Amino acid sequence: MNIRVHFQARHLIPAALLLAGQAVAQNPNRFVRVGNPGNPPDVEQNGVQFGAVATPYLFSKYNVTVTEYAAFLNSKALSDTNGLYNESMEIVRSGDDGAYSYAVVEGKSERPIRFVEPLDGMRYCNWLNNGATRKSSTESGTYDLADPTLPGARNKGCQGVLTQ
Repeated sequence: MNIRVHFQARHLIPAALLLAGQAVAQNPNRFVRVGNPGNPPDVEQNGVQFGAVATPYLFSKYNVTVTEYAAFLNSKALSDTNGLYNESMEIVRSGDDGAYSYAVVEGKSERPIRFVEPLDGMRYCNWLNNGATRKSSTESGTYDLADPTLPGARNKGCQGVLTQ
């Protein structure tokens, strides 16, 4: 699964939410602003109505890169108890459990990350939502992963969502 992250615009620019170590405000060309609050919906067709956007969003133009996901692994997968790493990713893991480190395979840094399981993508979004630091939670934020019977319920007021 390739992943993209989208954010509600009102949360991003003032907060300078981190995207794998880079402030979104410093990366304006990566995102497209979508939304016109108050815009009326299109005419209903076959019971479906589109067009109205209540909140502006910033949609990523690009998939999350190998470099960005490696930064996440280096922050949150020193022991990798959640299985965030996959050997098929263009990332090399070294070290021992509890002190793993991750490096991008040469020439692969800007490629889209692949072989990310949906729950791992949700954890990545939670990490971003919570500041993208070593202490940032991966289990809550955008998605609530606490309830194993309902994994990935999106929290009200979340700042970033995952798409593929």
